[in-house]
Amino acid sequence: MMFTTTFEIFLIAACAVTVLAIAGFAVFCRNRAKSFAHTGRLTDVQIWATRSDISWVFAVLLGLAGAVMAVAN
Repeated sequence: MMFTTTFEIFLIAACAVTVLAIAGFAVFCRNRAKSFAHTGRLTDVQIWATRSDISWVFAVLLGLAGAVMAVAN
């Protein structure tokens, strides 16, 4: 299915903004985990670090999916 050029650019920009937002959230989570590092709140450190790791995985997968879709069209 062919989209108009403007709509394709919109989809690419939306995908890029989403990937950057998820990556920004991952950085925020990693910094939050580091802020709890020496407080003895091990559960909070693990929760925020896990959120960061999961966010990075989703950002990479979404970026790869966007690249594949861009190349496929």
